[in-house]
Amino acid sequence: MRAHLPTLLWAVLIAVGLLMPESELARVGPLPEWAPSTAHLFLFLVLAFLLYRSLRAALWRRPALAALLLTVLYGLVLELAQIGIAGRAFEWRDLAVNGLGSLAGVAGARIAASSWR
Repeated sequence: MRAHLPTLLWAVLIAVGLLMPESELARVGPLPEWAPSTAHLFLFLVLAFLLYRSLRAALWRRPALAALLLTVLYGLVLELAQIGIAGRAFEWRDLAVNGLGSLAGVAGARIAASSWR
């Protein structure tokens, strides 16, 4: 369980950030137009990287495929959950960027795993 803790904590951090009402986000101040997409990419890249490592350590058969599918599904669930939050909405672009981040994270984790052997 301890090996999976960073992955779980990162997933909770993502949920808190993506499910925060817009009024709370406004306190941060104005953000550049590219900032939300960059944040989504980074958040899901790290999640997929951590999840791949967790699944590989748990001896999953296909950790890369599982990590990719699970992170994309997690992104979909969070996007759907935003529908009921004030000032938030489901956005296909966010889902696509989450998927790209997930793909990059899994690819990076596989490269890192092969060089650590």
